Amino acid sequence: MNIMELGAMGELVGGVAVIASLIYVGIQLRQSTAATRAASYHAIKDSFNEGNLAIAKDPELCTLWLTWLKNRADLGESERFQGDLLALTFFQMFETAFYQSEVGMGEQKLLRSLEDSFRWLFAQEGIRAWWDENPFKFGDDFQTYATSILSGPDGAPGGS
Repeated sequence: MNIMELGAMGELVGGVAVIASLIYVGIQLRQSTAATRAASYHAIKDSFNEGNLAIAKDPELCTLWLTWLKNRADLGESERFQGDLLALTFFQMFETAFYQSEVGMGEQKLLRSLEDSFRWLFAQEGIRAWWDENPFKFGDDFQTYATSILSGPDGAPGGS
């Protein structure tokens, strides 16, 4: 075998090695993306569970939240503020799920599964009044999304 043939053989082996490396990196990237999406899914679900568990564990907070959902105006300033913070917390979690879904790092299925809860919340008078006062606390794209959920396809509050 002459030097030209050895050079050609070396280029072939090098080319195969590059292709194998690219395939390996592609597989690793796919696995990393799947792991990131799974972690994101669980983080969002855990956040909602923590909020729900906090309300479920505290009878006073549960009563406050139920009253707030019906009519924020029935509460004193500090109780209304406490309910407002709970709503803000839940809406920020919804916005996180929306954003991650929009940028391709979150699951569309998760966002769709949360929409029923979102619609239920928007059907509550306290949430509707709070939202009317607070949409500026969220990004424009989320405001548009939330308004579409609020309006529903039939124009009814929280319609589906």
